[in-house]
Amino acid sequence: MWRILADALDERRDAWGVEVGRMHTEEGTVRTLDLYWHASLRKGWVAATPVLHIDATMRGELVQPYLPGITVAPPVRAQTPHVRIRQVLNAPVSAKALSPMPQAKEREHTTAANNQRALRTYLTSRAAEVGTDGQTILAIGQMRALEALSKGPLPANLETAHFNALSGMDRWGRVSGMVIMGRTLPAPAVITKLQIALTGRPPKEDNDNQSWWYPLTERVIRRPNGRSRMVMGEHHPDPIAEAIRWNICEAELVQALGRGRGVNRTAESPLQVDLLTDIVLPITADEVIDWADLVPSRTDMMAARGVVLDNAADRAKCFPDLWPNHAAARKDIQRSGTNCYYRIFYNSEMSHSSVAATYRPEGSGQKIRSAMFNLDLIPDPAKWLAQRLGPLADCEVVTDADLAA
Repeated sequence: MWRILADALDERRDAWGVEVGRMHTEEGTVRTLDLYWHASLRKGWVAATPVLHIDATMRGELVQPYLPGITVAPPVRAQTPHVRIRQVLNAPVSAKALSPMPQAKEREHTTAANNQRALRTYLTSRAAEVGTDGQTILAIGQMRALEALSKGPLPANLETAHFNALSGMDRWGRVSGMVIMGRTLPAPAVITKLQIALTGRPPKEDNDNQSWWYPLTERVIRRPNGRSRMVMGEHHPDPIAEAIRWNICEAELVQALGRGRGVNRTAESPLQVDLLTDIVLPITADEVIDWADLVPSRTDMMAARGVVLDNAADRAKCFPDLWPNHAAARKDIQRSGTNCYYRIFYNSEMSHSSVAATYRPEGSGQKIRSAMFNLDLIPDPAKWLAQRLGPLADCEVVTDADLAA
C-alpha cells in the first residue's frame, strides 16, 4: 500500500491502485482497502543477465513493466499446410447459451436445452466425419458449457478440455480434429483493475461509448486467395487495456489451436479445426459459415442417437423431447431439412455399422415401417423398438452381408 501511494506522489497522480470499500462482517460493516499492484522482478536478476522471453502470444506492452529494456523480435509465422480450419459464426456456445443461471427465466432454460441437443449432435457429426476409425477429436470450451454438454450423450472418441487449463499441455498432438467453442472475455471493469495493477493508471475512456460493455469495431477474417469476411468484434479504446483484453480472449483461442500441434502435421496426419466463435484470429480460415447453415435438424438429432424412423407417429413415441406429438413429427418430415448427422448415417463409407430394418407393431391395421439403425449405438434394434412401441409382430434387420448373399 505504501509503495502504491509513494509512486502516485512521485508521479503527481491519483493512487488508482488503492480503493476504499466496505465489507460486511459478523461484527458489523468495516472499511476495507482493495489494492491493485504487481510484483517486480528482484533486483539483480536481470541487471546483468541476458533474458530470453519466449511466448507464443506475447504482447510487448504487457512485458515491458517487468522488463523495461526488452526488445521484441518479429513473430515467427509457421506454415501449417496440413491443417484445415472451418470458422462457424453465431453459434450458441457461450456459458449463458448452454447453462443459464438457476434464477434465469424458464424460456432461457428451454433455449439452453435446445442448444445443448444441437451442439451434441454437431459434435457427434464431426466425431463421425473427422474421427474416422475411432480417432480422437478434442472439444475445448468454457467449463460451464462443457459441464452442460456432458450431461447428455457424447461420442466415445470425443475428449474435452476447458479454457485456461491448456497452456503447456502436450497430449493432443495426434487428434484428428478439434472443435473450439466460444471464448473467454471478462467485463471491461475487470480489465480496468488489471491495467491499474500493471501500470498504476486506469484505461482511457471512450467518450462515445455509453455502454458498460466494449465498443464494437470492424474485424476481418482472412480467407485463402485474398478473400475475406467482415465481422464486428469487441475492442478497448486504450491500447494497454486492449492488449490485456486480447491476451485473455484471442490469445487463449490461439493457445487452444496450438494444442493440436498443427506445425507437426503431415499429409498422413492432417488436422481439422472447427472454430465455433465470432472472434477473429491471426489465421486463415479455409471455410467461414453461419451456424444457421449447419444447425442440426431434429432428424439429425434422432440419427445421432442411433436410429432414423420413417414413421411420424413412432418418432413422436420414441423421441418425445424432439416431437411432442404425431402432428409435429409429421410436419417435420414434410420439411425434410437436414444438415449433418443424417447424411453421415446414410453414407455407408462413413457409417459402416448402419443397417436397414423393417418392423410392424402388434395389432390390427398396423403396417410395416422402415428404419435405419447404427448397431454401434443400438446393437439390438428389435429390443429397442419393443421397449418404446410395445410388442412387435415382426422385425427384420438387413445387413450388408445379407445383401451380398
